[in-house]
Amino acid sequence: MAYRKSSWRKVKPSQLLPLWTPAHSDTANLITQSVFYKLGITDLPSYWHKLQGAIVLSVIICACIGASNYGLKGVFLGGLLGIAAPAAAIFLAVVVVLAAILLGVYCLAWIGIYYVACWLLGS
Repeated sequence: MAYRKSSWRKVKPSQLLPLWTPAHSDTANLITQSVFYKLGITDLPSYWHKLQGAIVLSVIICACIGASNYGLKGVFLGGLLGIAAPAAAIFLAVVVVLAAILLGVYCLAWIGIYYVACWLLGS
């Protein structure tokens, strides 16, 4: 006699859980690009011009932290990292907000399922 799997076993856990997929990464990249365009940043010279204060501040902070931990090599590498820090901060903010929205929708869906189940069961 052949053993048949029930239909509920065909559902993968990744279909039910809010996992970060490549589609979410693409969405975060597109939102980040639109944020940069909204700020007027379209190329490297406009990045330098628009975020000049943030770049200088982050270069100083990163160079000081690098110097305190790794000496002269840390000053150089910290300064280089400080140049990209404003762009990385904008991207990180977009990713955190997108993840919070996705988790909020997921939690609201489960709350709705719970209340509908309570209403149907009459308790």
